[in-house]
Amino acid sequence: CPVIREYARSNTVIIDGFLGNKVRGYTNRLASLLQCEGYTHPLFIMQANGGVSLPDEMSPIGTLGSGPCGGIIAAQYIGEHLGHRNIITTDMGGTSFDVGLIVDGFWRLDREPVVERMHITWPMIDIESIGAGGGTIAWIDPVTRQLKLGPQSAGADPGPVCYDNGGEEPTVTDANVVLGYIDPDYFLGGRIKLNRKKAEETIREKIAEPLDMGTIEAAAGIFDLINGHMSDLIRRQVVTTGRIPEEFVIYAFGGAGPVHAASYGANLGVQKTYIFPTSAVFSSFGIAAADLMHTLTVSERLVMPVRAEELNKRIRSLKERLLRVAEREGVRREDARFRQTLLMRYRRQLNELDLPIPDREHSDEDILEILESFHKHYEDVYGEGSGYPEAGVELISVSVDLIGPAPKPALRRYPYVGAKPDDQAFKGIRQVYFSTVHDFLETKIWDYHLLQPGNMVLGPAIVETPITTVVVPPRYQARVDEYKNIEIEEAATR
Repeated sequence: CPVIREYARSNTVIIDGFLGNKVRGYTNRLASLLQCEGYTHPLFIMQANGGVSLPDEMSPIGTLGSGPCGGIIAAQYIGEHLGHRNIITTDMGGTSFDVGLIVDGFWRLDREPVVERMHITWPMIDIESIGAGGGTIAWIDPVTRQLKLGPQSAGADPGPVCYDNGGEEPTVTDANVVLGYIDPDYFLGGRIKLNRKKAEETIREKIAEPLDMGTIEAAAGIFDLINGHMSDLIRRQVVTTGRIPEEFVIYAFGGAGPVHAASYGANLGVQKTYIFPTSAVFSSFGIAAADLMHTLTVSERLVMPVRAEELNKRIRSLKERLLRVAEREGVRREDARFRQTLLMRYRRQLNELDLPIPDREHSDEDILEILESFHKHYEDVYGEGSGYPEAGVELISVSVDLIGPAPKPALRRYPYVGAKPDDQAFKGIRQVYFSTVHDFLETKIWDYHLLQPGNMVLGPAIVETPITTVVVPPRYQARVDEYKNIEIEEAATR
């Protein structure tokens, strides 16, 4: 791990060594089991830098946090099909809410992530999480008497009160059932029956009565508060890029995400929110779409403008090392793609900024353009006038990614059939509470699998699938696109 900052560097080596035997033992057992079951292809393991690797070539520390990275990879892949280069990825499951960003067509890497309170120096896709999921528990602060949410969660066992499996604390899912968003008789396509009455009683007893409010008001407070927490996290992430939420679209996934996505999207002023046929298993879909990838980073600490040949020599060395690894994994040299990144800062600063640069042999003129790009990028992130070219610029580290293209899952396209849904797609009407009007509204319920590309559904509406529920608030509309994704936006914008 030949990079600056000895503390994080030492942690990286120690944790990697600590995990090594455990992770390799697991992958060896998995490979043997798959072979016994008839699987004859290579086994690739997901890495947190955004790619997969053979077990013999992976870094055990690279598996930390690698699962949620699949959602970012899926978002980038689908974004290429839909023409989206700036995407907010939101993954709301049972326990947590994970946010990542695609900026200018690529995800952001955290070069010094924190793992169990320890700084490490290993590139991971930048994903930030909070305790905000369907199982997040609502409670009242005994000192301030205010409604609080999380971080504690009911988990899957015993789960929310409405699961009728022993849960005793009110959760976000319980509130969603009480407000009418989730049909108690159609959870997981009807395989599980939810107990709405018990959810109402628990919210009334533990939230509504102590706060001297009605049960519905308390449930709506839980719904609005969790949406506020999620909006705050998204806004905080976006601001670090020097952009605003309105410049992005939202991709919502996870089992609980589509229930809340339109609401937190509206809080942020985002124009469009997307839900996918694979939303409940989006990270798995992304891992299936991942390319082989390896990353090498070396600290140099050179004063800019450096001589072009000096930089080219270091990049060529990193590429050659990466190619030797990729060849052992079956990637031909001519198929390999590279991504170059320089980590730069003004002199006497402590932190660097990542600056992607073109993958080519650089000239002295290119070096001057890189220097100008750094000044612009710095002010994009920290604000106009924040740059200080007079201090001089240091090139601290050089990083190169090798990408070995892998086969991708095909996205099936369907023909458009018109805006009016087929009558068979209409499931009925139920009363659903919306905070924007502070009341229950008659809400049309639609069967997602019977909607066709081009179909338009006006809010208030709910689109149900066996694995998730999509809420379309009043004054919004949902359209099914050619890939059977659901696109939600304000009705007035069309």
